[in-house]
Amino acid sequence: MTDNRRQHTDLSRRIVRRSLCPSGPNISRVGESYWKSVALDARVFRYSKGRPDYGISDSDKNINLRKTMAYQPLYTAVATANGGRDGHVESSDGIVKLDLSVPREMGGPGKPGTSNPEQLFASGYSACFAGAIGFVANQQHKKLSDIQVTGHVTFGKADEKSTYNADGKTYPLPGFQLAVRLDVHLPGVDKAEAEKLVEQAHQVCPYSRATRNNIEVKLAVV
Repeated sequence: MTDNRRQHTDLSRRIVRRSLCPSGPNISRVGESYWKSVALDARVFRYSKGRPDYGISDSDKNINLRKTMAYQPLYTAVATANGGRDGHVESSDGIVKLDLSVPREMGGPGKPGTSNPEQLFASGYSACFAGAIGFVANQQHKKLSDIQVTGHVTFGKADEKSTYNADGKTYPLPGFQLAVRLDVHLPGVDKAEAEKLVEQAHQVCPYSRATRNNIEVKLAVV
């Protein structure tokens, strides 16, 4: 190959690489975030209700999304728990002030007038999911008269024989695990349309995204 042809080939390769992988001083921060968001969206889109992921490789599932996504904090809730499940929990602003007690079904005293982590999680997930339904409905210009979500958070034990190590010793894991069911009631909306909105909200809700592929979450239109 002559020197002129070699130089022309090298130049063509550089142009192709630059067009496929934009980088360098000429690309703006907006451009960088755009390319990252495209790659992220291709990885995190999933179907709900325990169905398998489509178009996502096993290697992509193992990617730490925190390293690929520009996370922008908007609000941080702060609460302090003292005494564990038989103690007290209080938010930093003092709005939430609750005594906790282990339910009788779990072998605890189940003290009257007390709450537990499962009730708090059910409340938070239900409220967030209702907001997600309203969000997707608003995007599609669909009016809803009311949105009611009832969360059922179950504390149970999985049949597993896992262990963890501490100070050179091996200990068995108790296998405790959560399961969630969300009952959704949308007055005036036919069941088929309501189920579509619920499925779409399940892709949007931050609680659903946080729990996906970690615990079982069942959705029902009632």
